[in-house]
Formats: sequence, C-alpha cells, structure tokens
Amino acid sequence: MNAPLTVVTGGSRGIGAAVSRRLVADGHDVVIGYRSDAIAAEALAAELSTDGRTVIAVQADTTDEQAVIDLFTAAAEIGTVTGLGTTPVRRAPWGCWWTTTSRPSERISM
Repeated sequence: MNAPLTVVTGGSRGIGAAVSRRLVADGHDVVIGYRSDAIAAEALAAELSTDGRTVIAVQADTTDEQAVIDLFTAAAEIGTVTGLGTTPVRRAPWGCWWTTTSRPSERISM
C-alpha cells in the first residue's frame, strides 16, 4: 500500500517542521514547501527520509502562482497528494491559492 502524501507549506521550520515530523512519524511521505531557507528545508528532509519514507524539499513562495504549480508538480512525481498543511499562510496578489478560481493544484494531473 502506498503511504499518504502530504504537502506542507512553511514546512521547514517552527510549527511547519513539527507538522512535517509528526506526519512522517504517522507514516506519511511529505513534500516540504519552503520560501527561503533551503538549508533548513534540505536538512529536515534528510533527517526525515528514513524508514522508507520519502521526504523532499521544494522551494515555493505561495504568493507566486507558478511556484505553487511547481510545488504540486513535484509532489505528483512522488504520488497522489492526499493532504495539505499550510503554515504560515501568505496572501498572494491574485488571492488565496486554495480559494481562488485560478487553482494551480487543479492544473496538475495528480
């Protein structure tokens, strides 16, 4: 059986890192979305990529529509996204990406 796959934005530090750790402990594969701290994100992904879990870090500023598309495209390469955690939430100039009619996640075959 495939593991659940969860995308966590803001997942490299603080609450987001705690969420990522908990998800892996509960058997999820995780895509850690981060805005700027590549070192922290890659270190966390390496730490959590154990015991058969797949954890990757993807740079994605959620105020940038194309970055969100790229985030979900990277996730789709691992499997079917079954969950989404958003910490912290930043408002994009084109609206909140999960409520706008321009839904990047719907443009990607997952």
